[in-house]
Formats: sequence, structure tokens, C-alpha cells
Amino acid sequence: MSDKEKLGQLLMMDFRFWDDKPFITMNNEVKKVIEDYKLGGIILFRENLVDTEQTVKLISGLRNASTNLPLFIGIDQEGGYVTRLQQGTEMPGNMALGATRDLELANKVGKTIGKELNALGIDFNFAPVIDVNSNQKNPVIGVRSFSDDPKLVGEMAVSYIDGLEKEGVISTVKHFPGHGNTESDTHVGLAMVTYNRNQWENIDKIPFQMAIDSGVEAIMTAHVIIPALDNSKIKSEKDGTLIGIPATLSKPIMTGVLRKEMGYKGVVITDALNMNAISKNFGESKSVEMSILAGADIMLMPVIVWNKDKVKKLEKLYTTLLEEMKTNEEFAFRVNESAIRVVRLKLKKETIKEKNIYEKIKSAKKIVGNKENKLVEKVVAEKGITLIRNEGILPLDVTTSKKILFIAETRKRTDMMEKELKKISKNIKVEKILTKYKEGLTPKIKTGINNSDYIVVATYNLKNNTKINEIIEFANKNNKKLVTISTRNPYDIVYTPTVKANIAIYGITGFDVTNSRRNSLEANINAGIRTIFVGKNKKLLNIPTGKLPVNIKDEKGNIVYKFGEGLSY
Repeated sequence: MSDKEKLGQLLMMDFRFWDDKPFITMNNEVKKVIEDYKLGGIILFRENLVDTEQTVKLISGLRNASTNLPLFIGIDQEGGYVTRLQQGTEMPGNMALGATRDLELANKVGKTIGKELNALGIDFNFAPVIDVNSNQKNPVIGVRSFSDDPKLVGEMAVSYIDGLEKEGVISTVKHFPGHGNTESDTHVGLAMVTYNRNQWENIDKIPFQMAIDSGVEAIMTAHVIIPALDNSKIKSEKDGTLIGIPATLSKPIMTGVLRKEMGYKGVVITDALNMNAISKNFGESKSVEMSILAGADIMLMPVIVWNKDKVKKLEKLYTTLLEEMKTNEEFAFRVNESAIRVVRLKLKKETIKEKNIYEKIKSAKKIVGNKENKLVEKVVAEKGITLIRNEGILPLDVTTSKKILFIAETRKRTDMMEKELKKISKNIKVEKILTKYKEGLTPKIKTGINNSDYIVVATYNLKNNTKINEIIEFANKNNKKLVTISTRNPYDIVYTPTVKANIAIYGITGFDVTNSRRNSLEANINAGIRTIFVGKNKKLLNIPTGKLPVNIKDEKGNIVYKFGEGLSY
């Protein structure tokens, strides 16, 4: 292989857009970029994936553009909060799985996601997240984590990985060496993990070591600074200040800890290098060079090339790196080492069986989002529902005529709750009120509560500035049955100390922090509604069995609800 071909294998680009439009159909300009720069992989996003037929055609076109080695086609299809397919099985997410404590279900989730991706032609999934969510104020991990217990995270992950890889899809655990104890989002800026070495070894290291020991094929890095693992400093290109070196760019972490201490021999892929934590502080060419020297094998999204004019940015990157290969022996050695590692993984994996395009589409349509896969999704959602508090409120009986008030901060949440409840009972009258909880008890809400038999309040990542308790206390004072549904993180109950009934469902919308587009996780909210209401003949539709996969702490750090707690009927 030429030096240019080796470098190409180390780059995974995105073509989320092309000429200001979502890139959904292969074109000659993108084909030329893939051919000219010998690219090794492409990552796809929600914008690229309209439906099953279009996705198969696009991926087939991308693959045909690579005339030498096959492309890796990557995606962030974690399930739950981070999902990319617009058609398919979303799954309730990792924390819902953690609440089930069911390793077999974790395996089925991995297997189901693997089947769908394989059918579409995707062979590299950036999942599962195996960060330990030890900081409940973490803005970017949260329900993407299985738990705040390292052993449970590791066990669920190993089972999930096995299911995914048995379907021919590479599993990429993330974000090494751990993103769970941060209060910053690396999409926005640098994040610091303040663990000492002993804490890191007893918390964040454990699930990664378990995944490595199980034979996981890829690990994604985190753009986090961990002084306990590397306390060196570097000057930021952003403002000239001295800053710590993020793990992605740290040789002591990527090579010293991950390779040498932990014995990892698989492929290391960086998190997206265009995230502000990296791009704003280190620049494009420098961050790629540092990542390679640190020990990374695939550089994800090193530059953004979303039109023909931007190809010059890629050309500049290649020119810089090829010159570095000529003058820097260590860098040339590392490029060669990583190229060998990437190519070996490509040769090891069974290539997705080539059929004609019509057979591919027909096959994919039978698999993606089918009833069998959706059933797995439904079972996980129902088994994950966690009843955290119940003072004689639940379940709610709607077998006779009742007036139900749904309160939420978005129309989507009230509509989803109403839709599912109307499948359960026709003997109801529904009112929906949208509000911002910082506004507290408005006259409209007061009237709505007075006119209702039951009140269901959907919360989403509450903070200590909320006035939601004014609503709860008014309902309590008037002997109204009110239940809150924590629709994302289960920690919301800390901010509603007077509520008499609460369930956690671990997700109501998926989210892409890089573009703010959401998709509805209907399985989660539907399971929640089936848990709090009874059906015909007062039949329990879903008995809550989920157990908290995390400790829930108050603002002072005191544990209010312990890991493993969970009520039932």
C-alpha cells in the first residue's frame, strides 16, 4: 500500500450533507472523494437514512465507490437516546436495560440491532456506551449508560456485544477511559474527570477491562482530560492557555494504559474530531497527527467536507500528514501499524453478502423494524419500568368514566401519553396542558386539576430551579391522584419530594446533540402508560419489576433512593 492508501484507511468521514442538502443519494462528487483519497470508512447520520430502501441504495453506492479495500460503514445506533435509523427498531436504551437486570435481554437487543444494521449494509456500530454514570449531573451520558455500578455495566455490555457481533457487526464500546463522571459535554468544550488513579481503576476501568477480556473488536476514545492518567499540559490554539491533554490525544492513556496495561489489541477509533473539545483547541491537522501518535487507528470525522469546494480541506490534511510521514519516523511507524490493524479487521470480518440491489432491499424490508424486533423492544421497555414511589396512588383505574389531565413541557409528550391511554380505555376524557415547570402553578393548571380525577405529569431532567412542586402540592391538598413520569433520567424525583407516585421510564425522545433533531421513543412512554393505568376488568397491563440501576442523590450528595430499589403492585 502507498502512504496515501495507508492514511486513507485511518480516516472515517461523514457526508451528512452535500451542497446544503442531506446526502441521501450517491453522487459522482462523493464517489470521486472516496476514490481519490482511498477512504477507509464512512459514518452515517440520521439525515442520511430516510427509509430502508433509500438506505440500502445509498450504502450500496458508497461501497461500490471503494474499488480497493471495502469501506467500513459506521453508525451510532446505540438504542434509546442515540438512534440514527428513521425506520427501524429504536430500543428503550441502556439504562432501561440496566433496570431489567436481564443479561439475556441485553444480548437480544444487541442481536436485534445487529440484524437490522447488517441487513442495511452497516458493519460498524459505535455501541454500546459502557461509561459508568457515576455523576448524575452528567449532561451527555445519563440514560445512555447501563448503570452507575461498574460490574453491572460490564455484564450488560459483554452480553450486548456478543449479540451485536454474532450478527456480523463490529461493536465499538465507548468512551474510553470513561465519560461518566463529567459535568461538561465534549461536543461543546473540554471536560475534566477528577478521579484519582485508584477511583478510576475501581470504577471506569472495570467495564472496559471486561469488554476487552470478552474480545471486543473496537473501542472509541473520549475527549476528556484525566490528570490521574496523564497530567501533562499543552498550549491551546484557541486562546494560548495551558490545558490538559484529552485522552483521545494522549499517548500515556491510549498506548500506556489501554494497550500496555489493559492488554487491548483491537482497533481504537477516536470520537468525532470535529467536536469543539478538540477542533477549537488543537486544530484539524494537529489533532489527527496527535491522535495517531497517541495510539488511535481510525480518526473519525477529521474534517468536514460537505461540498466540492471543501475537498481542499481534505487535500490540505493529506499533504500535511504525508509530509509528516516523510520526516517523522515515529509517525510513519504509527500510520503503518494502524493501517495493518484496520486492514486485518476488514479481512477478518465476513463481508456483507453481495446480492443484487433489489434482493438487498427486499431482504432488508423483511428485517428492519419487523414485528419480532419490535417485540424485543416492547419487552425491554416494560421490564425496565421502575416504580420508585407509590403511596396508595397506583395503578389508576379507568374502567369507569374518568377525566385525565396530562401535563408536560412539550406537545409531543402529552400526545404520546393520550394516544396510548386511548388504546386502554374509551371511558375517558383527556385534557392536555403545556407548561414550563419554572412557572409553577398557573391558573390554567389549577382549573385543570380541579376538573380532573387523575393527573399525570411528565418531567424531563428537572433542576433545582423548578416550581413543579406547586402543582404537586395543590393536587395533594385537594386529594387528587397525581403521578409523575420521569421521562429521561430517573433523578427527577429528587426535585419532587412531595409527589406520592413516580415511575421512571428512562427515555421519551432520542436525540442527536449534533443537530438537535429528536425521534420519539414510543416504546418507553407506552410501557409507562400501561404500567400506571389498568385495563378492562381492572386487569394490570404491565406489572412494574424494574430495579434502579443507579443511586439517586439529593443536591448534597446524600443517597435518597438506593441502587436496586423498585416497588411493584
